[in-house]
Amino acid sequence: MRHRTVFRNLPTDCDVIRNFNFGISLHGHTHHSRENLGFIERFVEEIPILEALTRDPLRRYRERHGKKLDFSRAYWTVPVSPHQAYAIEKGQIENSLDLASMVSLTDHDNIEAGLSLHDGDPQHIPISLEWTVPFPPAYLHVGVHNLPPPDAPQIMSALSSYTVAPEESKLAGLFEHLDHFPGVLMVLNHPLWEMEPIGECTMPDLVRSFLARFGRWIHALEVNGLRPWRENRQALEMAQNLNYPVVAGGDRHGREPNAILNLSNAATFAEFVSEVREGGACEIVAMPQYREPFNLRILQVVWDTLRDDRGMAGEERSWTERVFFELVDGAPMPLSRCWKSEPPEVRLMMGFTRALEAPPLRAALKLAFAAEEREAL
Repeated sequence: MRHRTVFRNLPTDCDVIRNFNFGISLHGHTHHSRENLGFIERFVEEIPILEALTRDPLRRYRERHGKKLDFSRAYWTVPVSPHQAYAIEKGQIENSLDLASMVSLTDHDNIEAGLSLHDGDPQHIPISLEWTVPFPPAYLHVGVHNLPPPDAPQIMSALSSYTVAPEESKLAGLFEHLDHFPGVLMVLNHPLWEMEPIGECTMPDLVRSFLARFGRWIHALEVNGLRPWRENRQALEMAQNLNYPVVAGGDRHGREPNAILNLSNAATFAEFVSEVREGGACEIVAMPQYREPFNLRILQVVWDTLRDDRGMAGEERSWTERVFFELVDGAPMPLSRCWKSEPPEVRLMMGFTRALEAPPLRAALKLAFAAEEREAL
């Protein structure tokens, strides 16, 4: 049986989209996710304007401290709570698609978001996570959706233990155990994204090797709302060649709602899982923000992260309370406690980065990034 994926676009396909009952948002993050900042150097180097703006501050930091700023020892937490993330996704589906919503939040190796929301609507809000699976010379991310509530904490403990101390001989048993639950959906997220440099090995080769060993327990590959179209197109081709269903995962990390959603007439999340696992056609809709230039959308996540906000109790909270630096002993400390005041180099970089969000500069960036992407394609 060949799997079929159908893409829709908003607003072009509004009439067809209204034939569905639910919009389903998979793969979104909350403040329970830790996001390593090691990617910053590569990201800045690939965008000439950012490289130019940060060159002098980074040089002055290196001269003052005798070493370069080590971004890999820092991480940030997503600037929304589970309830805020749910509201963002629910609001987009109901207001833009005029459909009922199902939302599966998938923090990195953490199920707290689903646990805190599940009781409010157990049929439509599953307990889920994005599981980090070491697979040398890299690691992969598997979306594990809709864990059975009584077993969820124990399963989470087993998955976390594997991530920390992987033994490949145990991996098949973990996948097989998860697959035993008919309501669980396992998705290979952003399968072709090289999250860290992996040397001579390529991501397609790594993924094919992974699927050759463990693919019987993977139910679908993902097209990802925070990855460029050329990469998603290659993921679609891989799924077609290997005969896997494809589902949409938005991968929201900021305040922008997921850019790619699933459409279904299933009445519950478990029924949606059955549709995918049993080989039904997968219906996906790309929201208008997905057509924005990729680098501009990544910058939007940066702007969201650097914006001061209000904490859970309504108190003013600086962005430095959401960014952490690992000390020599490995203990994390928020930047708000590391600094008596922001170092001048950091203050200068933050000022430059925030200034780019001003409407005239944002419009100029949009044109520049769009031209770069057209040239790349």
